Amino acid sequence: MSAFQVSSQSINEMVTAIKEDASENKGFFACYVSADCLAEALVEMNGVALESRYEGRYKVDYGHTYERAEASNLMQLYKTFTCFLYQCFEGETNETPLFKAMDAFAVKVARSIIYLLSEFQAAKWQ
Repeated sequence: MSAFQVSSQSINEMVTAIKEDASENKGFFACYVSADCLAEALVEMNGVALESRYEGRYKVDYGHTYERAEASNLMQLYKTFTCFLYQCFEGETNETPLFKAMDAFAVKVARSIIYLLSEFQAAKWQ
C-alpha cells in the first residue's frame, strides 16, 4: 500500500465542511476552536502516517495555511474524506480520536448523499 500527502485543497475542503456543519453537536471537533487549528491537526496526522509508512524517507510539508474552500459537490467531498482517511491508515494513526472523528464525519457525508437519492426517497419506510 502506498500513501501520499493530500493536497491543501483537500484539507481546506474538509475543514470548511466540518466547521460549517449545521448540526448543533459538533462533537469531537468542538475542541478545535479555529479552522486553522483543525487544518494543522489534519496535516500533522497525514504527516505522522507518512512518516510511519516510509520511515523518514518521505519529506512531509507541514506548512499549511487554511483558506475556506467548498467541495464542488457532496460526492466530491465524500471522495476527499475517503482519500484522506486512506492516506492516514498507517501505523497507529487510524486509532487516534481525530482519525475516528474524521471517519464518522465521512459517514455523515455519505448518509447525506444517500438521503438525496431518488431510490432512497422511493423506498418504503418499514
